[in-house]
Amino acid sequence: MTNPIKSANTLFHFTDKLDNIVNILTMGFKINLCEEDFSFLRNTDSILDLKDSKLKIPMVCFNDVPLSRISKHIEIYGGYGIGLEKEWGIDKQLSPICYVTPNNLLNLILGGILYNYFDVGMENQSEYKKLGNLLIHFIKPYKGDFTKRGKTHKDYSFYEEREWRYIPLFSDLYKDKLPDCMTADDIFAKLKTIHRILNDDNREINHNSIEYLGIKAKNIKYIVVESENEVNELIEKINNIKEGILSQQEINLLLTKIIPSNYILEDF
Repeated sequence: MTNPIKSANTLFHFTDKLDNIVNILTMGFKINLCEEDFSFLRNTDSILDLKDSKLKIPMVCFNDVPLSRISKHIEIYGGYGIGLEKEWGIDKQLSPICYVTPNNLLNLILGGILYNYFDVGMENQSEYKKLGNLLIHFIKPYKGDFTKRGKTHKDYSFYEEREWRYIPLFSDLYKDKLPDCMTADDIFAKLKTIHRILNDDNREINHNSIEYLGIKAKNIKYIVVESENEVNELIEKINNIKEGILSQQEINLLLTKIIPSNYILEDF
């Protein structure tokens, strides 16, 4: 008996607008400050207070789910998406996140770390504790409630998303290369810089800036549109991308990657 495939060699990012796909092809994936709620974590004394357990994290999210199981993500996030080679994600320093269930040792440990982050402060903490605080950028509850596109999903299984997360700590601004040695203070200083840039409404925006995760046409495996009727519209939009951003060879390659989401829902 063949085991069902639970993972893929493709990382998908879904959205709810066709123009978002064109923007991604033109500029790359836009990094957003996403608010994460860590009230599901515990420390040794009490459940963390909801008002003290939220953190905005700069990120782009992807999921590691095969096409045969992608229908739920299309329903929640939208029928437009881009699928990229998993090796691209690894090269760009994306990481699978850790899902945490309630009432276990891992939850207790991470809750203690979060307590340090919010209530104790960074001053006078040891290097190891400071580095430990960074773990909260890569954790999520196994299940929980969340709202997307105006709809609240109760007791939603986040685990089914198999999320991979990009945190722009070592973006193109830092040459996409991990340094040989970096202290916790160095890392937090860069995170503060990223937050400041993303919160600046007057910032200069271009495809080489810190707020975009760049991609190349050769790394794209799928470009998903909501319906067959939109294929020609997307072809026209891709053909109109300015010269200098994409070569004609890259444009021709991208046009071969387009697939309507209803094909996925019917055939996979």
